Amino acid sequence: MTTIDISVRRAEALAQEYTLSVQDRTQPISTKQAIQAIRSIIPDGSLSDKDLATIIASHAVAQGLMVDFDAG
Repeated sequence: MTTIDISVRRAEALAQEYTLSVQDRTQPISTKQAIQAIRSIIPDGSLSDKDLATIIASHAVAQGLMVDFDAG
């Protein structure tokens, strides 16, 4: 398994945890806030913010949540 595979799997897990932890499910998920939270745990990850936003959105939509693409 490569370093990139590990980074992607870790980002996927963190994005899922983040979206599951949202208390107010009537408000959209902020990709900016989610990226900041993930970057606080894996600051040197190999994924771009755009890649992370896509992963976050995928998990949010799968859970029936709205997404606010507010990260740059």
